[in-house]
Amino acid sequence: MDIWAWIVDTMKELRTSGRERLADLMERIPQSACDDRHAEVDALVPEAVALAREAGSPWIELFLRHWHLQSRVLHRQEVKDALGEAVRLVEFAHREDTRDCPQSVCVTQDLTACYGAMDGPGYAEERLAAAREALSRIDARWPCFVCISGEMADALIDAGKFAEALEFLDAQTRSLRRMAGEGDVHRWAMQRGEALLGLGRPDEALEVFDQAAEPLEDTPTLARSIANRRARALAQLGRGEEGREALVPFEDVLPTHSLHVSWVRAVL
Repeated sequence: MDIWAWIVDTMKELRTSGRERLADLMERIPQSACDDRHAEVDALVPEAVALAREAGSPWIELFLRHWHLQSRVLHRQEVKDALGEAVRLVEFAHREDTRDCPQSVCVTQDLTACYGAMDGPGYAEERLAAAREALSRIDARWPCFVCISGEMADALIDAGKFAEALEFLDAQTRSLRRMAGEGDVHRWAMQRGEALLGLGRPDEALEVFDQAAEPLEDTPTLARSIANRRARALAQLGRGEEGREALVPFEDVLPTHSLHVSWVRAVL
């Protein structure tokens, strides 16, 4: 399932019909969010949403609001103020004129990540319910399968169900191999390692983190998150000096809020 195809087609149509600015914003906002240019995202989204409403396109509005939440929740951890918007966007995504939009699945990640950052264990059951509902709507051929499965595993880990999280990820990996022709997914290395650490198996966790390091070179924030967890695994193995060397430098962690917790846990 190509969840981006409609976006490419829509941007072409917008440019043909004289709405170049909206097309440019649809391209620029996700790029800015992924590149941690969040002040730019905040500045552009209100204009983009207004233009989407003017164009009469709920799908574009959903897409833009989703990427604003990706910036606010997944990158900046601004969950206290973003929760209301995450709930409203899930409701918006289930309307008749938006529920067929591929990003109507993506907004589940925004909501579950918001709950997880607010109180992971406290909201574990709500996160599991939301993830299960989203997974029931898709299969392994969707890119969303990886993201929502990761959210489900995170919720299981926060609930203390470490063995169940590993079993779940093994099942999801088998589905990927069977339906999408893919093997293991490096994005789940973080969840696999966390589950193994929770089970008191830091040697196996370290192996998982080491295997994930090379494929993550093009995704620096995720690579740093793995590095912090690798440092924690080394510390639990009694290899404290190696752990200090593996830890992401404080000045690199400070501006990226999603790295704060993993860094602090490793230091402790």
